[in-house]
Amino acid sequence: MNLEQAATQVAAKLPGDTYKFDISIILIIMEIIGQLLPVITDICNKTPEDAVGMCQEPTRWQRLFVNMKVRRELGWREYRKIGPDVVQAIFDAGAEQTPEAMGELFTNVYYAE
Repeated sequence: MNLEQAATQVAAKLPGDTYKFDISIILIIMEIIGQLLPVITDICNKTPEDAVGMCQEPTRWQRLFVNMKVRRELGWREYRKIGPDVVQAIFDAGAEQTPEAMGELFTNVYYAE
């Protein structure tokens, strides 16, 4: 799985049809995922299996951290409209992944350069 596929899966989890096919939302979600994965691997020392488990049952602090990243990327006005839905969609899409797919995403994002 690559970053674009992951962002498209997250966008598909958003409620309503307004944002599912909006390229700007997909690009923002790609940016958010691109910022989250290095933090998960470097700072938190999490494996892809741990990341899938984190998405299935996020702690209060993990949810707060993702909220912070989403709010910074969307801005306050847009965050008030769709921010909580984007956060929930990120966790839902991550929870559905297999550890192998998550590992492939880690590799594609982390070693993209």
